[in-house]
Amino acid sequence: MRLWWEYERATKRRRAMAWSKGLRALLAEVEEVIDEDIVHEGDKEPVLVLVQSSA
Repeated sequence: MRLWWEYERATKRRRAMAWSKGLRALLAEVEEVIDEDIVHEGDKEPVLVLVQSSA
């Protein structure tokens, strides 16, 4: 448990995820939303985004 607490302290307020190169441009029409806004929106239908590689 001590190791988990150390991880929490070290990662507090740090970005957990980031856009990969070119993904933001590919998904330009998808609005970026922060967690706090999602919490306050209430119950809405989920949005599914499918990204397929052309490679």
